[in-house]
Amino acid sequence: MDIEALLPRPRSPRDYLALATDPRVDVDGLQALAGNPYSFVRLAVASNVRTDAATLTGLLAGEFSRWERNHLLRVVAGHPQADRAVLLDVLNEVASLLAQRDARPYAAAITLAGRPELTPDEVRRLRRLPGASRRLRRGVEQAIANRGRPVGAATHDSA
Repeated sequence: MDIEALLPRPRSPRDYLALATDPRVDVDGLQALAGNPYSFVRLAVASNVRTDAATLTGLLAGEFSRWERNHLLRVVAGHPQADRAVLLDVLNEVASLLAQRDARPYAAAITLAGRPELTPDEVRRLRRLPGASRRLRRGVEQAIANRGRPVGAATHDSA
């Protein structure tokens, strides 16, 4: 799809953002938008449920601020099109960030723990890293325990 045909003249960054959620944009169009210079457009592409695994992998290689990187990792970790390979990329990046002590990709780690494509042991290794807080360790274990439960199902955890 030629995304240029869907963009007005003149165009603004807001037009690219709107295009990232436009239902007329196909997978190829989303991949083209993933190369956009505006990080907020790339994050919108990552959030689009139609974005494929290859595009998600490409987004992981992009430049983002620390906050945006943590947001991207959480979004991709929970993305319905993220396959095992993409999730392993996210897992490795989360592990790298947790080893730095000053990064806090906790939401991404907990989201990964809920994904059945990864084994519990693959995710549990995050708990042993220097940046892993008590909240992260507890969240990872709870997410692993909740795998397969319907959303909103009560847990037997007496917090």
